[in-house]
Amino acid sequence: MKKFHKIVFAIITVAFVLALVGCGGNSGNDSNSSNNSSESASSSEATESEAEEESNDNNEESAGTVDNEAAKDFTQTVIDADGVKFEITGIDPDDFWGYTANVYLENNTDKTLMFAIDEASVNGVMSDPFWASEVAPGKKSNESISWSSTSFKEAGIEAVTAIEFILRVYDSDDYSADDLVNDVFTIYPLGEENAMNVVRTSSPDDLVLFENDDCKMTIIGFEEDDIFGYEVKTYLENKSDKKLLFSIDEGSINGFMADPFWGTSVMPGKVEYSDISWTKSTFEDNKIEEVESIELHIKVRDYDDYSAEYFVDDTFTVEP
Repeated sequence: MKKFHKIVFAIITVAFVLALVGCGGNSGNDSNSSNNSSESASSSEATESEAEEESNDNNEESAGTVDNEAAKDFTQTVIDADGVKFEITGIDPDDFWGYTANVYLENNTDKTLMFAIDEASVNGVMSDPFWASEVAPGKKSNESISWSSTSFKEAGIEAVTAIEFILRVYDSDDYSADDLVNDVFTIYPLGEENAMNVVRTSSPDDLVLFENDDCKMTIIGFEEDDIFGYEVKTYLENKSDKKLLFSIDEGSINGFMADPFWGTSVMPGKVEYSDISWTKSTFEDNKIEEVESIELHIKVRDYDDYSAEYFVDDTFTVEP
């Protein structure tokens, strides 16, 4: 299911990038704070240019004097065992599709293998390249893994100092078989000594929905988008040692049921920028012209333990 969603999202992303060639970017607005069930808060409005400047100011990264150009000749054999090889052969920081790692794959088994990247983060920020590649038995392949430059800009990532990811290698013809590889790996394109995470500076306009010892969710803006419809921009923090699933159980806009079907996983100690979106048709069907209030039932739980107690299970109301 998750893989299917990623493929669909990847197709939408490619179409979106092509549509924007020659056009300018955009960014969201920020909002104010609250963290109780059924609490309301209002946010001040900002122009797109003000929001973009604020977004850049709110993300700080100190990577010394190093930059991505120094990573062009970076190579590393991530794994070479049990008939499987995954090697990074170079970095192209200015590729058309964004920051790109060139990889060499080798399948020395008698099975058709799928190589896939899951739960990737860059400088501590969740950033999935939505990449997978199939290699036939006894064959090799040169591939490219790209990250969106738009997502890097939103997160304030300039120099890429650390990329963490789960590498999965599995029999693509037998989903019940055990994975040949399913491990977390970290690479340091500019050297481990230069690795550091992006630190987002809080804004007075942030709207904190909730915060506890394990997680935090902040609304950092609201935006009307011609393609995706209406978006609530959020900043998620996983402060626990577990992989967490943030999801919305039910949602409404101006009192009309409007479920955004949103959910995302965040790895331990990582953060994520995630947009909660409603389609334009949702607004048209309910004759909503202006968003006065949004009610969301949000749940946060251990991704790997469905029986565990929820970290958050509450309803929040905001007034954009």
